[in-house]
Amino acid sequence: ETFVRPAKSEMSFTKDGGSKNISVSSNTSWTVAATGGDWLTATKSGNSVKVTAARNTATSTRSATLQLSWKDENGTPQSSTVKR
Repeated sequence: ETFVRPAKSEMSFTKDGGSKNISVSSNTSWTVAATGGDWLTATKSGNSVKVTAARNTATSTRSATLQLSWKDENGTPQSSTVKR
């Protein structure tokens, strides 16, 4: 059975933003994409994802989702999310 498991299901940043890494356990190839705003980027590097949030200059909080995607042993698309 194929799997992709991020070490965290949620993460947060201060209003100053910054970068954090999430470890990912997997036995198949996978991709990552950030959705919900151009203030958040995600870059795959080996078995981890570097997540970078820009400074929040607004007074309201922001949210976005990281989508990890892969195909199972039958070629069926699968996904996992990390919320911010």
